[in-house]
Order: sequence, then C-alpha cells, then structure tokens
Amino acid sequence: MRTGAIPSSLLRCQSLTHLFLESNEFYGDLPSELGRWQHMKILQLSQNQLTGEIPSSLCQMASLEGLLLDENQFRGAVKWEAKDALNLVRLPLTT
Repeated sequence: MRTGAIPSSLLRCQSLTHLFLESNEFYGDLPSELGRWQHMKILQLSQNQLTGEIPSSLCQMASLEGLLLDENQFRGAVKWEAKDALNLVRLPLTT
C-alpha cells in the first residue's frame, strides 16, 4: 500500500498505457498533467483518498477506454463531450 500524493515522478511516464493504483491511500488533487498521457487506455485510481475536482485535462486523453475513479472524495463533475468519450467504456464517479 502506498500513501501520500500521487508521485510527481510518475507523471513523467507519458508512454504508459495501463495504470492501476487502486486501493492505496493516495490523497490530494489529481494532477492536471495526467491529460498529457496520450497513450493511456486504462486508468484505475479507485479506493483512494483523492479530493478536489477531476481535471478537465482527462478529456484530452485520446486513447482512454476505461477510467475508474470511484470511492474517492472528488467534488464536481467532468463535462465530457461526446467526441471526448467516444472510446470510453466506463466512468464510475460514485463516492
């Protein structure tokens, strides 16, 4: 189990296609730099302590097919346009 903010060193790994960080104790805001991960297909951040608003930059992840953010403390909602979520199959945002 890992605790703390999402490591900034991870944000430099822009060629990742799958990232599973569920069931840790990450806290704080999601970095807007996540939107730079143009190859990301599955991003799993469920069951953490993440807070704040979900960055709109996630809509720029062109290859995103699965986004799992449930069981965090996010506020607000991401405004996805149909073209942004064309390949997205799952977007659970329940808290």
